[in-house]
Amino acid sequence: MTSIIKVDNIQNTSGDNIINESSGTITVGASGDTISIPSGATITNSGTATGFGGGKVAQVVYQNFTSSFTTTSSSYADTGLTLAITPTASDSKLYIQVFANGVAHNGNSFMGMKMFEDSTELEEWEKVHAYSDNTASSVTLNVQRDASSTSTRTYKIQAKNAPNTDGSIRINNAAADGGSCQSSMMIMEVLA
Repeated sequence: MTSIIKVDNIQNTSGDNIINESSGTITVGASGDTISIPSGATITNSGTATGFGGGKVAQVVYQNFTSSFTTTSSSYADTGLTLAITPTASDSKLYIQVFANGVAHNGNSFMGMKMFEDSTELEEWEKVHAYSDNTASSVTLNVQRDASSTSTRTYKIQAKNAPNTDGSIRINNAAADGGSCQSSMMIMEVLA
């Protein structure tokens, strides 16, 4: 036989409500109380967790890029490093990280890089790294953005060979013999 206790409130010995039910909402504890979960206990959530404050990661989008990009030009061009995200909240922070593998071929060069949000330029790194002939190096770029809306936006990287340098700049091409490598882009949305 199953026993059922029907109450709206449970109080401690001082008469304070420690569990209260009203209009479908269950309140545990009162303002100033500490709710303690014993070591070894597990909390399982099958619904939606809200009201825990900022810092929760809402989503992470990530992509490896394997296509090669090469230029001898001192004008910026799309590298193929591009990734889109649709924020879940307008007050979130977006953290964009780009990892690019590159090499200078037949000369010593500096790589210039730009990051765009849709058509808006966010950052420019005029001399990202000094490369020696046919030696692969990697570059990591980090940018923080306010989501501002829940509209989808696309981030992309452009690159160029810096003026007054010789040779060519390559991404995802580890050596002149065609050896390949990978680059990546990651965007993390952190809730306010």
